[in-house]
Amino acid sequence: MVFSLSSFIQFEYPEYLWIALPLFILAIILIFFRFLQLPKEEQKINRRLKLFITFTRIILISLLVVALCGPFYSQETISEGDPTIMLLVDNSTSMSLFSTNNSVNVEELKQKLEEKIPVSTVTIASGKNSRLGDAIFRQLQDSSLLLVTDGNNAEGSMKFTDLAAYAEKFNTTINAVELGDEHADTAIKITGPKSGIVETEYYFSVV
Repeated sequence: MVFSLSSFIQFEYPEYLWIALPLFILAIILIFFRFLQLPKEEQKINRRLKLFITFTRIILISLLVVALCGPFYSQETISEGDPTIMLLVDNSTSMSLFSTNNSVNVEELKQKLEEKIPVSTVTIASGKNSRLGDAIFRQLQDSSLLLVTDGNNAEGSMKFTDLAAYAEKFNTTINAVELGDEHADTAIKITGPKSGIVETEYYFSVV
């Protein structure tokens, strides 16, 4: 819990402020109430000394209480900065299934974005080479990334979960364009022995 005494000073543990109240009451009692009857001359000296000691102790205890409350100063600064978008385009073979995989649509997207913010374009995959994780990682120095990809990451490339962790450390925002299917995606899986002997029959299953 954070308590703000003003717009500048805040306390992380404000509950300790309640300790100061009984201390001030005790100080008032010690100053204004007499517990021993002394001669007038000694009373004057004793009263001045008591006031001095009490005052200094109140200051010391008050500083200790404030320190226990964990005071801190916060200031908010808003800066427009120099916002840009890095457009990462996947031109790998698997992108042919999606309607945005043509230069016209990517260029249209870039033009619309450039009406509001500067845009740079980088190709992160082409042909059968789709090591998306590695390519995106190399662009994490930019603060805002916009992906045009199907997310088909090649085996051995950096995983997207690891990429997300690095993006958080670099304070990089990653967004992706939602793609619409242009063709139905069909996959075939063939399982069977990895090696064999010449002139020997083997059985394979196709799913």
